[in-house]
Order: sequence, then C-alpha cells, then structure tokens
Amino acid sequence: MESIRVITNARRSMQRLGYLKYLIFQAAKSSTNNISNLGNELLAKVTQSMSLPLNSNIADYIQHTLTDPSHKEMRLAAKRANQYAQLEMQDYYLAYPSLPSRRGRLVNDDANRYPLLAADLNLLQRGSCTVQARGQILIQFLSDDERRAFDPSFFPTHYLTFSPFMLTLQQKLVLLFSIIESDGDLLKYLFGELIKGVSTFALQEAGNRLPDIYRLLAKEGRVIARSGDDLLKIQRLLDIADNIEAVKRNPSPGGKNAREHAITLRLESFVDLGLLSKSDPYSNQYMLNNNAITFFDRLLRAKNIDTFLKTSFFGAINSALGINAVHCVGRKNILPVVQQAYRNLKSPIGYASIAETCLLGGIYYMANFGSYFEIEEAIDELKSLQKERPDYIRFNVDQWGSLSFIKISEINDK
Repeated sequence: MESIRVITNARRSMQRLGYLKYLIFQAAKSSTNNISNLGNELLAKVTQSMSLPLNSNIADYIQHTLTDPSHKEMRLAAKRANQYAQLEMQDYYLAYPSLPSRRGRLVNDDANRYPLLAADLNLLQRGSCTVQARGQILIQFLSDDERRAFDPSFFPTHYLTFSPFMLTLQQKLVLLFSIIESDGDLLKYLFGELIKGVSTFALQEAGNRLPDIYRLLAKEGRVIARSGDDLLKIQRLLDIADNIEAVKRNPSPGGKNAREHAITLRLESFVDLGLLSKSDPYSNQYMLNNNAITFFDRLLRAKNIDTFLKTSFFGAINSALGINAVHCVGRKNILPVVQQAYRNLKSPIGYASIAETCLLGGIYYMANFGSYFEIEEAIDELKSLQKERPDYIRFNVDQWGSLSFIKISEINDK
C-alpha cells in the first residue's frame, strides 16, 4: 500500500527546477557525495560573479530583484546607458527574457535546499546522494550548453543565447513525473481547490488553503500507516499545518515563513512546467491556465497517484500542453524505444528498473516520434513477450512480489 505522497521539507528557495539539472550533473561525477558538498558546490557555481554589459532585460531584472540596500549603486547603474554590471551568473540567467518566472536566486542559506529536493524527487539517493535511475534519465536530456552553463570560460559568450532555467519537453516530463510521484496527494487537493476558485490568485491565497489539506492528509495517513516513519510524517504534517495557521494570524509575517516555505515549490515549479502562468514574471500572482485545469482534472479522476502515473500520465500531459502526440500501443511501437531506454539505464550486471525503463521509453516516444503509450501498457507488453520468450526477458521482483527490475537481451525478430 502506497504511503502519503507529500514533500514535507519544502522551502521558499525551491523555486527554479533548472537548478536541479546542474546539481544532478555534478553529482554524477562522483560516487562519494553528501548534501553539504553538493549544495555548497552548486552555490559556489551559480554565485560566480561576472562584469558584463547591461541590456534592457538585465536592467529590468536588477530593478525588480536586487532590492537590498547593498545593491543601490547597481540599481542606479542599471538606469544609465552603456553600463556594465557585476552580477552573479545565476542573475544573468534569471534575467533571460523567455523565462516565465524570474524569481529564485540562491543565497548562502540555501546551499542544502536543492540536494534535499533532489532526494525527495528520487533523483538522488537519500543519504549517500548517489544519482538514482531517475537522475540518470534527467542527465540524458541535458545539452552540452547546460552542462557547461556555469563554466567561466563558456558563460560570457553564451549567457544571452540560452538559460539553464528553461526546460525542454523531455526535462518537463521527467520532473513533472517526479513531482507528482513525490507530492501528488497534496497537489491533488491543492489544485482541486484552486480549480474551483478564481483563475487568478496570489501565492498567499493558495498558501492559506494548505492547513486543511495537511490535516486531511494526516487523517488519511493514519489509515495506511505501517511504521514509525509513517507516524512521524503524519505528525510533521500536523506541525506544518499549525505553523501556517500561525502565519495566517500574523498581519506582518515576513517573507520567509511557514506558509511561503510550503506553497512556493507547489506554484513556481508549475510555472516552469507550463501548467501555471504569470502576467508579471517577478510577481507572486498566478494564473490557472487551461493546461493546469486539463492536467489536474485527469489527476483528480484517477483512483490514486500510482494508478495515474501508470495509466494516465502521458495522456494527461499530452492534452494539457497540446503536444498532439498520437496514442499508439502494440509491441512493434513500444519495444524499440523500451530497448533503447534499457540500454541507457542498465547496470553493469545487466538489470534496470522496469518502471524507469518504461518511463524513459515513453519520453523517447513522445518527444522523438510524436506518439505516446502509458507505462502500464509498456509493462503489459513486456510481460506478454516474456511469456513467449523467457530467454530474452527476465524479471526480478521486490519483497512484496511486484516486478522491479528487468533484463533484456537484444531482440531482432519481433
């Protein structure tokens, strides 16, 4: 029985999913990582300073974002023509004009936030911080420019042409799947409430809905709790609800409070993913677009999060983002992309997670061929083929008897 799918350590600084791309790429370079080292390395990379010419986008970013008194001279310079700015690399990239939201710059206190988020999203192994199969999938979809984004020899001639905070379709599919898998129970109730309200809302308004949702999740969690960890998570949900209620009663709670910590990730990530909109990229005002309504309507109608991810995920995002991919099933369609995914994920002893293999195959299929299948449809095809040709496909099961790993030999006669 699945546990409560909710992220309990969300923080206000978790605003731009693009930071995860560089973090996972760096983590893959070493098998001996820890949260502190990864976080400090990410922070050191993105906060490198460069003195470069101002343009209107960067000047606008400075005026809206660098509001601390220590940045007064920089704001004055941004108002004058032919000026240079000494900015951190992350600032130049956040000023990129195509970004739907230009918030989320990291400061010293944020060093460990993104490694924790990466662990929550199953991109990194919790504790050892080694890259998980999901993280390997994300790495496959990084361009050379994204891998070199914070290299001082690369940055000055490329910062105006792209931003690592922009997400490709493939990256959106990986990250959206991961977010729903880890936080879907909360998101289901949150967006279920938002869809019933007005189409435009403030971050604080959405955050005020969270205490009731956390308490409802805690109530549901008691029914399925099977361990001490489950009970600790339930208590954590109740504590967060109480902390947000205290913020609601405070007329001047400040920016970094329990409500902003809990709600920001749940809104800003969906701006990156194209399921929420902002008329002002610097504001805390959001618009519930048709993309979000379409996607979350499918999620709300699913029996549970696991069922949605296995049977409806690709169809839902296809409709929501207007990808216009065609639903195509059958062995001749599914097997080639699943084989390709398996080759890219298999371990040295030849096994790969069956769920990750089918997810990656589904992403290949949608992005490269304009078609889609659901994960369960791919698994059913593999089961059928295994019965016919057990010498080509082997399965391993987990302690509960569910299929977990797959080993595929090269199959030429399909």
